[in-house]
Order: sequence, then structure tokens, then C-alpha cells
Amino acid sequence: MPLKNRKGKVEKPRPLKICTLGDQSMENVLSDMDLVAQYLNSGTYDRSVYPTIAALCENLKMFGPQLENVYKDQLDKCYISLRNGCRDDRLNLAARYRLLEVIELRAMHWQPNENLINYYKQKLVQIEVRRPLRPDHPSTIMTPTSTDDDPRAAALPAADLQPAATTTGPCTAPTHTNTSGAGEIIRNSGKFAKPTRIPGKNYCKDEVVIRNADSGKVMGIKGRRVHMIEELSETIISFQRVAPGARERLVQITGPC
Repeated sequence: MPLKNRKGKVEKPRPLKICTLGDQSMENVLSDMDLVAQYLNSGTYDRSVYPTIAALCENLKMFGPQLENVYKDQLDKCYISLRNGCRDDRLNLAARYRLLEVIELRAMHWQPNENLINYYKQKLVQIEVRRPLRPDHPSTIMTPTSTDDDPRAAALPAADLQPAATTTGPCTAPTHTNTSGAGEIIRNSGKFAKPTRIPGKNYCKDEVVIRNADSGKVMGIKGRRVHMIEELSETIISFQRVAPGARERLVQITGPC
């Protein structure tokens, strides 16, 4: 039979098995997760740490949902290191704020709102502006000196509460300025002259007044933000029940002395 008269089934060419750009990106994120976790667990912070953390955080914003579905165990393990890094005063402020941002982002199921995006963007800009005033040394320990410089208080941006004052160091009187500016502590409640030790326990307690209108910003969506700061700073934050329309609200903070 002539070759041209033969009838046979023509199979569709099979695509070549190649690694897609998405797969490569996911592999890169997993590699960065391991590397950042090693940095944070060892506490060795050199000049290469911040760029690596910044790159990981940007990738987590893009690939977080996919990682959650496919590599949840690896993500859980990495986030333990990220939380510990937020508490480490040896790590520079910008890196700690970036870590806190992706921690809060995951708590929001990778669905950021405008307030979250704008808040952390503003904080990073403020840090960049202040950076020339800081000593430039790869191993410099940048210890927070105010609530604006403490990422453990970042989860309370609306009120700039300072749970760190009750978590470490001696019980010293906090310095709060009396101000009516939106999103700030108005004053101490007057109940405690300074963070006061609870009798028979190694805990201190303090109380401040915030604008009631800021309560929702402090608590975050369904209380996620305040629960996060409690976990990171090992404190308990309690809000006074107030009537609708009240202008001020008491906030009590309890934590290790």
C-alpha cells in the first residue's frame, strides 16, 4: 500500500516537562524561608540579613496563599522563627517591622486592608528618615527608646500602647505626653503612679487612657491585632467596657516585670 494512502491516528504532541516560573519562584521562597530562619535562630545579624528578610517578606506577600495550601508545615515552622525575630532587640527596626507585617498579614488570611498597608509603609519611611541619625555598624544593637521605635507595639498603631514597658527591665514610670492627637495615648489613668508589681507575683500592671474612637484600630479585625501583640510581648491587654458614644476608654496592660 502506498505510504500516502495509509490512515493512522495522529497523536497530539506532548508538552515538554519543564519547571515553570511559578515553580521556580516558590522554590526560591522556600529557600529564603530556610535561610531567614537560620539567621533568626542563630542571632547572627550582619549586613546581609536585612535584604534577605525584606526579599522574603515581599515574596510572602505574593505567594503566601499558595504556600499556605501546599507548604503549610514549612510555613508554620518558619513563622515560629519570624515571631522570635520580632522580639529580638538586636535585629534592626526595619526588619522587625517587616516581620510583624507578614505575621499580621497571615493572621488576616493573606487579605490585607488599606490600613495595614499604609501603616507599615509609613513606619518604614519613618525609620529610613531616622536612619542617618543612628550609628552605622553591622552589629549595632538598636534598642527601642519609645513606642514609635518598638515593633512589639506596632500591633497597636492607633494608640501606640507600650506593653514593652511592663515586660522587661525594672518597673519604671513610663513617660506619656498628654495629647489629644488622634491615635495616641491621652494620659495615664492615675490609678498607678508607675507600672506596679502585683503582690506575690512577678507581674506588673499599668493603665492608660485612649480615645474610644480608636478602639477598633487597636483591636484590629476580630481582635487579631491585640491578640498578636499579647503573644509577641507576653502581656495581657484589657479594655474597659464603655457606653456607646464615650470619648475615652481605659486600657490595662499586665506583663512580666
